[in-house]
Amino acid sequence: MKPSVLKVENSPRNEDGSYLETVHFKVTKAWKRDLEANLTITNKIQSCFNGFAENEEWLVYLHTYQDGRVGTRCCCTRTTLLSKAIEDLKTFADDPPAKILRPRVSNQAASQSSRTLALI
Repeated sequence: MKPSVLKVENSPRNEDGSYLETVHFKVTKAWKRDLEANLTITNKIQSCFNGFAENEEWLVYLHTYQDGRVGTRCCCTRTTLLSKAIEDLKTFADDPPAKILRPRVSNQAASQSSRTLALI
């Protein structure tokens, strides 16, 4: 597989130490709902982080927020490096994959469900 984390951008820290992490992914497989091939998520990082880095492959559990953004809810999900996701991948082995869509102008995923699983 090709690397899936394309780029990671962090905002300056706020007074409380939190910051925004924006991660640009190339989606290689999805479950639960269709996703665009290029997906951007933004998380507010407070006391934890996933540690996304460029050229890594991740199994990402996405959450759609009320404003339409998608994120991972920081480190409070099963989101993990693909190399550590063996049990999760076994669980999804018999599930039909969702479609990987061509990129649109917006990289936001449609809010069809509050939780999406994506191999990105």
